[in-house]
Amino acid sequence: FLAEIRGVSRSEGRKRAGVWLERLGLTEWSDKRAEDLSKGMQQKVQFIGTVLHDPELLILDEPFSGLDPINQDVLEEIVRDYHAKGTTILFSTHLMHQAEKLCERVCMISNSKKVLDAELKELKAAERKGVVAVEFEGPDTWIRGPEVDHVEEVNGVLHLILRDGADHQAILARGVQSEARILRFDLVEPTLHEIFVRHAGADAVGDAGMPVLAGASGT
Repeated sequence: FLAEIRGVSRSEGRKRAGVWLERLGLTEWSDKRAEDLSKGMQQKVQFIGTVLHDPELLILDEPFSGLDPINQDVLEEIVRDYHAKGTTILFSTHLMHQAEKLCERVCMISNSKKVLDAELKELKAAERKGVVAVEFEGPDTWIRGPEVDHVEEVNGVLHLILRDGADHQAILARGVQSEARILRFDLVEPTLHEIFVRHAGADAVGDAGMPVLAGASGT
């Protein structure tokens, strides 16, 4: 039905539905009602209904919600396939790592207001001066000072999120003078989560524990 109302014949729609059900591992559940399916399965069924007519513009709302890591990877591969053939993709998500992997451009929204709208590469390059990755042995008092807004841990490495205009060299000098043994002190590209917090503030994090982000990918 969803394919028919978008101009696809009934026979072709059934054929496409069969292909998608197999690709997303739902063939054995094809005779079940939606309410009998798990949340993840329902999410995949909704996705199939969205792409049956092979759209040139694909709009997805929290597409990875309810999916386990394996099915997230499957859906990510499908999104990449659509992007590769020129489809424009717009999706909203709370999952920063998914947006970071898939998007070419991001629009960050906090409390119903747009706080950022830029190409991902340009945004991360511009924000690079504001994050320092550090690894060290010994006391940690030197990493906390007027230059540092807050500290986050990313893949086991501490990221110092600097205040606007802060001099990272002052932090390094303080570390050298301390009893700590500094193993790493690098300016790095921030994660999308770090960028959001820097611009919107920690208070902007919603009930789900993550900020809302709208991302776009494609032509």
